[in-house]
Amino acid sequence: MDPHRTPHAIAEAVLGLTDARAGDDDPVVPARELVRASTRLLPVDAARVFLVDGRAELVSVAATPGVEHADQPRGLALEGPSHECVRAGRAVSCPDLAHGPVPWADDARTGRDDGFRSMHAVPLAHQAEIVGCLNLLRRRPGALADADQLVAEQLAAAATIGILNRRALLHLLTVNAQLQQALHSRIAIEQAKGRLAERHSVTMEEAFTRMRQYARRTRTPLHRIAHDVVERQFDPPETSSRGRCTTYR
Repeated sequence: MDPHRTPHAIAEAVLGLTDARAGDDDPVVPARELVRASTRLLPVDAARVFLVDGRAELVSVAATPGVEHADQPRGLALEGPSHECVRAGRAVSCPDLAHGPVPWADDARTGRDDGFRSMHAVPLAHQAEIVGCLNLLRRRPGALADADQLVAEQLAAAATIGILNRRALLHLLTVNAQLQQALHSRIAIEQAKGRLAERHSVTMEEAFTRMRQYARRTRTPLHRIAHDVVERQFDPPETSSRGRCTTYR
């Protein structure tokens, strides 16, 4: 066993992959750390991580420096160890790129062009959700040992949790920002209603109706009109019963 691959080193790598620190909501961060951990703890020469994007394509988001042809979108309908890995949700290996299955010829040729002889793909999956795969490359042919395969799967599983945690955090931050914006808009609208009601001796409901009618007629967001009422002393014209605009009394 590699002297650097101690149980402590593996546990430390797993912890780092799952940890979503405050202010760190980028799902690509665990992918980059997975590449570093894989080349440090496994007998491989390079690694790269593909994530499935919104168009059902595999996109390279992290790779060992020097790994070429890894940044182009690759549709899942294509063939190769990584594509098969994601479609099937299981580890897929090509121990010898010179004698791989015919459908994988293009993927194998790309690997050989970069100087690699074997390719191994491990899914990034949690329960039924598959977010991508870890691609391991070696400059010599041969399958991964069982112990190495186990470590690769442990690292991939930890990275998947890290990616999903960050996606959830990013979604939460987005929702919170939207709620905060909605709250600020509501406060501005309430302030504007009060200003107009006081300024023109109308009820709060009448003030709101007049702002809303003007917003609809001019296709202007209501919160912008409210801001102008409060900050610029703007008076939206009153809409008459016939739909024409009149000024406030």
